[in-house]
Amino acid sequence: KIGSVPPNLISALITMEDKEFYEHSGFSFKATARAILIDIFTLSYKQGASTITQQLSRSMYDKIIWSDRSILRKIKELITSFNVEQTYTKSEILELYLNSVFLGHGRYGVQSASQLYFNKDVSELELDECAMLIGILPAPNYYSPFSSIDKANKRKSLVLKVLYKNEIIDLYDYTLYSD
Repeated sequence: KIGSVPPNLISALITMEDKEFYEHSGFSFKATARAILIDIFTLSYKQGASTITQQLSRSMYDKIIWSDRSILRKIKELITSFNVEQTYTKSEILELYLNSVFLGHGRYGVQSASQLYFNKDVSELELDECAMLIGILPAPNYYSPFSSIDKANKRKSLVLKVLYKNEIIDLYDYTLYSD
């Protein structure tokens, strides 16, 4: 349940994945425009633009579709996102996302990942553990502490830095939990 998820985990998720989560209706024109510009200028496809709702919607489709980057798939994902936003509250969307997101080593959801990585219930996670879980989201097996503790700690430090710069945590917590 969303009530057992530490506020720091939710804050880290929103800050790192979708700062405008509470303002949009499933799609962020601003994030999409920014991602397109960065991808054009860097001649790459590195910048993601999906909102939390879009990521949740994508996870509702068969895994075979995940690698499909076609316009048709994106349109289906967008329509699903709008439907999700009309059907569920923001709190319910967060709960669905946090219970279904892939976090490496065959684990889906923050409770399962918390048990795997920290051997504790998600409700017992400390700030640095929340930051590590959110830090591994972009590439769970790559940033997993089991794959590389150095990479996992760098991502954790990045999340803590972003939380501090966005005034989500104070200097004391930032220095206490940063490596």
